[in-house]
Amino acid sequence: MILSVNSFAQEKIKDFENRQIWIDNGFAGESISLVKESGKFIMLRKILGSGIPVIGELKYRVKFISAYELEFSEVISHTGKNKTPEGGEHFLLSLDNGQVSLYLNGLKVATKDMTQNNN
Repeated sequence: MILSVNSFAQEKIKDFENRQIWIDNGFAGESISLVKESGKFIMLRKILGSGIPVIGELKYRVKFISAYELEFSEVISHTGKNKTPEGGEHFLLSLDNGQVSLYLNGLKVATKDMTQNNN
């Protein structure tokens, strides 16, 4: 009997917990992180400033579609000077062969995993 275990198993979306994903928005940027709060996963979105590290934070309820995809659109809390978003932003985060892709209302957004050494 031969037992084989794949030691290079594909990462799942939950493996990205606490990793910071940077979003290029043409300004100072934004970041998102999948974090656990009170035992539940949420998506933490930080709006970055110029000269000020973070000017606002939004927390979203997370819905796992599969082991490799999740979506978030419902804001559960908001801090910062800007008004609370009125909705209309629907995000899909997917993982394919270890690469993260983020879609906003169906359009792919430029991202970079800031936790790992990406050259």
